[in-house]
Amino acid sequence: MRRINIGELNINQKPVKEYFSLELFGLVDGSNISLPVALISNQDGPIVTIIAAQHGNEWNGSYVADTLYNSLILDDVVGRIIILPIANPPAFLQKGRVSSFDYIDMNRTFGFVKRRKPTEHLAKIIFEEFVLKSDYLVDLHSGGPGQYLPIVEVYNSKRIDLALSFNLDKAMVVKKDVGSIILNAEKNGVQSFSIEAGRALKINYDYAELLLKGLTNFLKATGVLKSKPVVKENQTLYKGKTVVPSTISGFFKTELKLGQKVKKGDVLAKIKPFFKSEPTEIINTTNGTVIYLRYEELISEGESIVHIAY
Repeated sequence: MRRINIGELNINQKPVKEYFSLELFGLVDGSNISLPVALISNQDGPIVTIIAAQHGNEWNGSYVADTLYNSLILDDVVGRIIILPIANPPAFLQKGRVSSFDYIDMNRTFGFVKRRKPTEHLAKIIFEEFVLKSDYLVDLHSGGPGQYLPIVEVYNSKRIDLALSFNLDKAMVVKKDVGSIILNAEKNGVQSFSIEAGRALKINYDYAELLLKGLTNFLKATGVLKSKPVVKENQTLYKGKTVVPSTISGFFKTELKLGQKVKKGDVLAKIKPFFKSEPTEIINTTNGTVIYLRYEELISEGESIVHIAY
């Protein structure tokens, strides 16, 4: 793999299909942080950036990003496709949501000027060198202690029609955290989409195949691939979601299934605290569909049990 310095980066070169290591900055111990980058560029056209593994334990996106790169044919491209399959290399190497370098969640750092810590510095470079130069952004994620059904989320409701081109059957307008890459990209005029699918520390190959087809169709819809997109009919559009937290800490148990429809008053889960014989029931307050479900059997007060889309 070719190594280039950040000062030598040129995303405007064409025609090119290349995967390289971008050398970014040094750490206090003398080691360096580098970022794997794939660039597919041919003719003038839109710029699409695809990012995976902001959280290092979310592997579905990295696998899909790598597979997408290998599937793309340069002559089919009209514009530029930039793929960052491992946006947070330190966390990825440690197989953690965050790295032990600074324990900072990368997807809560965007929009701030700070670059004191390695994760902040890395996020700032990604945002300035790639995101702000793009017309479209796709941010790939998975669940942490639970699993998501494949779903595309947008912050700006004007993106819904394009979101449906992913053909994931489910799309939703959601509020994003202040430091998220999607929120801050939209504030700068970049059309942005966040995809959730699967769970941490696991590759769901069925979901990966679905995402690969969806991304390819999305690229056609943006015009960066020559072929015409085909958008599935009768997809579900949710207005929002309710995140249900645990009210206590203890052992977690649920009979719910992903995709299950729930009603107000249903028992979502039972939590048994230490040294108490009877569990506490978590009662549902929202009618909707389970799109995220926790699988870790230990839970702390405030942690998410389930996400219910409505």
